[in-house]
Amino acid sequence: MAAPLAIKTRESEIKMKKLPVIPPNSPEQWLNTRDVAARLLVQPRTVADWARNGRLPAYRLGRLIRFKWDEVERALAETCRVPTNKGDV
Repeated sequence: MAAPLAIKTRESEIKMKKLPVIPPNSPEQWLNTRDVAARLLVQPRTVADWARNGRLPAYRLGRLIRFKWDEVERALAETCRVPTNKGDV
């Protein structure tokens, strides 16, 4: 009977790219649907639906959906129906 094949891996063969570390207070911080939902006081499913319908800018990474908060705020401000200045009434 033949011996089972051994899989040999060396650290030099496996090269993993390190992603840049994003500081916690950076405006480029990525948020998931739960984070955005908590900030907007809605359900995560609602945030996912808004992203799917194009109401919120989102990035898909495989099955994951990620958001940039400054882009979410900008998109919401563009569709805002409430006057932001007292002179707009």
